[in-house]
Amino acid sequence: GAMCRRLELADAHDLEIRGANTTLKAGPEFRGRALLGIVNGKNIRIHNLLLDGNRDAVGRMYSLPPFGTMYARFVPANGIVAENATNIEIADIKASHIAGFAVLVNSSKTVKVHDIDVTNSGGFNGQRKNNGTGGIVIEENTSDFEVRRCAFGTIRGDGITIRSSDHGRVWENEFRSVAREAIHAERVTAVNIENNHMEQIGFPLEEVDAQGALCMRLEHFDGGVVKDNTCTEALLGGISVSGAGNKLTLNHLIGLNAARRDVAGIFLASGSKDNTVDANEISGTAMSMHCVGAAPDVPGSANKVLKNDCSDEAS
Repeated sequence: GAMCRRLELADAHDLEIRGANTTLKAGPEFRGRALLGIVNGKNIRIHNLLLDGNRDAVGRMYSLPPFGTMYARFVPANGIVAENATNIEIADIKASHIAGFAVLVNSSKTVKVHDIDVTNSGGFNGQRKNNGTGGIVIEENTSDFEVRRCAFGTIRGDGITIRSSDHGRVWENEFRSVAREAIHAERVTAVNIENNHMEQIGFPLEEVDAQGALCMRLEHFDGGVVKDNTCTEALLGGISVSGAGNKLTLNHLIGLNAARRDVAGIFLASGSKDNTVDANEISGTAMSMHCVGAAPDVPGSANKVLKNDCSDEAS
């Protein structure tokens, strides 16, 4: 495996990068943005690579910037960063010990990210809590994307983050031991989140920051479908959603609220309207009482909540 400074490709067309058991590893002096960077590419396929981010040597402590700053401009030491790409496929990658994000796609169209295996990744903030990094990010007006069949194990931050993007599908991914959220969406339209399996969300406890740990946090999420997902064992609640015109159905949210706080299984956050929450199974500490909750400014008539199965049973 090559110790690498970094590989940056600009304006590449019709390119295939295929590693036959090639490892890209960050050297101890690595200060780059990514092990592999693609800018302004078209028709690109990257597959069969092993990425070793050498997190313990190159990682530094920081907090992610507030909304409005692109992660691609801010976060160092990522695995693969693709910007302004059209028709890009990133697949069959094993990424470990990444200090930043394993895969970060920014301002791209027609994106397929699949069969990525991410372990032991993400960094700390100054309080030695997770800083939100470690997983896969789709951001900044990326559209027509899918993230499928990826596996996340022991991630300090969020598993999959989607920001300011639209028309996508996040499905058949598996998450285990994630210290923040399995899936975090922010200002996202027309995205379907289906058939994902999550367990141990908000673990290990000492890495969880004040933001907390839910299976999914969907902020300003509109016109989406959240269906057939399973989450077992979460520190706090199952799903928090703010936005309009979403359907949350047939999700199994089991063993919630291990922290025994005053949280809802599914929470309709401020501004939620015209959402349907039905046929979900919600169980965990105090969930028979706090099954589906709403912010004070969300009237009961603003959303349809029906036929959810709520219980206090432990998983």
